Amino acid sequence: MAAIASLSHMEAWESPFSGYRCQKPTSRTRPKVDVETSSGSRYKLMMVEIRTERLLLRKARQDDLGAFHDILSNVEAMTFWYRPPHEDLTVTQSWLTAMMEINPSMGEDFAVEFEGRLIGKAGFRRFPTIGFIFHPDVWGRGLAAEATRPIIERAFSVHGLPMIEADVDPRNGSSLRLLNRLGFVETGRATRTSLVGEEWCDSVFLRLHSANRGGN
Repeated sequence: MAAIASLSHMEAWESPFSGYRCQKPTSRTRPKVDVETSSGSRYKLMMVEIRTERLLLRKARQDDLGAFHDILSNVEAMTFWYRPPHEDLTVTQSWLTAMMEINPSMGEDFAVEFEGRLIGKAGFRRFPTIGFIFHPDVWGRGLAAEATRPIIERAFSVHGLPMIEADVDPRNGSSLRLLNRLGFVETGRATRTSLVGEEWCDSVFLRLHSANRGGN
């Protein structure tokens, strides 16, 4: 599934509104951010790491190279991505370096772990466009939705985005259904928006406004 759509010394705790677990920093970690939700409850989000019921969302690391290459060289995983499958580790290294060097004021992209294994990524290479990709052998388990919900909440509550956008190939039904469930609405379509290898691909454009978040 794809769309262009470890810190130590932490204590895990439960967010009272979302059901995912954030990292409560101690004096040796980054500051926490105090956020008020639309319901008036307050919680604190760690700037770097998020735990959900089944997932760990964290910063990308250099030792993720092999696992990311397994995903980004997988033909099935890359079917609707913005470029062809990665030919070799050099290509993936450039991609990973760019991910690790994202300016925090410009984007926030998470490596996603499931049962101790890196299975994909979700987040923003550049605000406000969300993107995600996961290894095919974890598709169909609801993990993409579980990863993107807290990322969307952070985008609005911590980063102050008024809206989030996505650009999805119209043939990518699974990603379109996921985004619809999360509250995204279609704003338009265009043909021949990107050349992937030797194939021109079309786009469905979607948008989620802060007031409309909270899909199933």
